[in-house]
Amino acid sequence: MYSFISMSETTLKRNCVINPATDRAVRADGKIGKRIIERRKVQKEAKAKGQPLKPGYKLVNEDEPAPAKPAPKPKAAPKPKPAPAPQIPPAPVPVIKDKEDTPFTTEPTSATNKYTLKNRIKFIKKVKELIKDIDDNDCVEPKTFGKEKGYTVRDIINLEKKIGSESTYGVIYKTTIKGAPKSYAIASKLMANTTGNMKEVSLMNDITDNILLTEMSKHFLASYDNAVCLDDKMDGKKRPNKLKLLAINELAHGDLKGLVAQKTILNDDDLVFNLMIQVIFSVATFHNLIRHTHNDCHYGNFLYQKNNEKGWYHYQFKDKNIYLKACEYNIAIYDYGLAKSEMGSKDIMTDYYRPIHAFLAKGDGWSDYYDAPKKATNQTIKDIKSQIAKEYLNKPDITAMEIFPKILDMLTPKVKNSILTLQKPANVINDTPFILG
Repeated sequence: MYSFISMSETTLKRNCVINPATDRAVRADGKIGKRIIERRKVQKEAKAKGQPLKPGYKLVNEDEPAPAKPAPKPKAAPKPKPAPAPQIPPAPVPVIKDKEDTPFTTEPTSATNKYTLKNRIKFIKKVKELIKDIDDNDCVEPKTFGKEKGYTVRDIINLEKKIGSESTYGVIYKTTIKGAPKSYAIASKLMANTTGNMKEVSLMNDITDNILLTEMSKHFLASYDNAVCLDDKMDGKKRPNKLKLLAINELAHGDLKGLVAQKTILNDDDLVFNLMIQVIFSVATFHNLIRHTHNDCHYGNFLYQKNNEKGWYHYQFKDKNIYLKACEYNIAIYDYGLAKSEMGSKDIMTDYYRPIHAFLAKGDGWSDYYDAPKKATNQTIKDIKSQIAKEYLNKPDITAMEIFPKILDMLTPKVKNSILTLQKPANVINDTPFILG
């Protein structure tokens, strides 16, 4: 605190006071003088009462700038933050472009075990024998069946009824074999003779001969035969290109899209997980045995055949044994027109990631319902989907043989061992394990 200098008031000019900060006289009615007088008065009153002057109530040189504040202490450099964990950017639910060219049958029952793998193999061999006279370059010709317009291949097979609607990818016909029982119904797909379609036909032939007939997997449909028409004329007119490639295939009962459209199926937790695992196993088999990525894995390209086998299916990946409980639907991966032999890591991940949306509630996936699957099941499946994406983000060059065991490790703790187990259960159906890689 400043103390006032004792000076005879008579030595001051009239109407002046001494500024103790400068020891000079200033006008009493000036700005500084008024402050000095006010502060002197406060000081005298405090002294008379025996009170100390209030802290900070001191005289300063008001003609000079206030003293500079001390420089703040330098802040310590912030510690480097740890690298963030890989984040999955929110993405819209994948859009499906329906092709409506799947080979369905309206067959009402599977009571005779027609669609067990062993019986399917017997049927494949019989059909191949019945149509063995079809040549590689045979053509379809128009033929009418009642009110239905269809086609025939030299009356060996008759494409009697269109299944679904025609699309840019082709059209399916329910097909009968001349002289064979109606139970021998098969499917014929008419397509344009393009590189993509020829690749699909070639892959189906390879899968039939090397995967289905050798009992390495049940998750595919069979190809019975195919033909590429070289005749540019049909009924005296130019033959449309979309009628030049014929693929004769096995029938299915429906597709995954139709299954998950049923709320009762989505609300069956065990069935939802079983179907999802079958989809994953189908993709793994396609990657690791066919050595292609599919690149169009939506729920319209996973078909099913009805099943009444009871027990467990045995799978094998390298030296690991895996057991999946049988359910009323056997899933098969289908439509290989966009498949690629160049197996990029992102395509590998996407083949697993995308079809999982079939099992997620509306808003999260392709379901028509906000409340199906059940909340807990929906969250578990969302977690699995996110973990698949993280595996790719953590290792952008991950291979098909590397990602599948990681996905299996995601599934086993989250799915009940009454559906999926690594321990051999009683009643294993297949003597030879299905191969996943």
